[in-house]
Amino acid sequence: IGIVSGLAKGIDTAALSEANRFGKAIAVLGNGIDVNYPEENAALQEEIGRTGLLISEYPEGVGPEASHFPCRNRILACLSKLTLVAEAHEKSGTLITAAYALNLNRELACFPFRADEGSAGNMLIKDGALLVENASEVLEAIDYKLEKAKKDKRR
Repeated sequence: IGIVSGLAKGIDTAALSEANRFGKAIAVLGNGIDVNYPEENAALQEEIGRTGLLISEYPEGVGPEASHFPCRNRILACLSKLTLVAEAHEKSGTLITAAYALNLNRELACFPFRADEGSAGNMLIKDGALLVENASEVLEAIDYKLEKAKKDKRR
């Protein structure tokens, strides 16, 4: 199972770092592949370029701009069978990715978050996203989507 993520700070960094140990990291950038953004992830970006996969729809030399990230999020959703929301707030770009995933009929799953934090993930769960609490449940959610696709193809 590969991890597709946007190389942002935080959970993206942790997930891609771990996936890259197994050659399973796919980083989708909102800038040219020769531009390191965020700068803190420069070494990880270079490592993924050697052992994983870097993807960008922007040519070399193009820096990050706010308008690039919703486009990047579209690609994240397109490449993923399951979009997993670890944490998102009401104005999070993660919600853009979630919307793309739902529009593509991809599975959406969320880890629950503290109720007092205004969690958009909790809102997504209320609206029908799968609630997952551990890695086993994430794997079950992926299997569910794969089995559903197999059944649809048989029809």
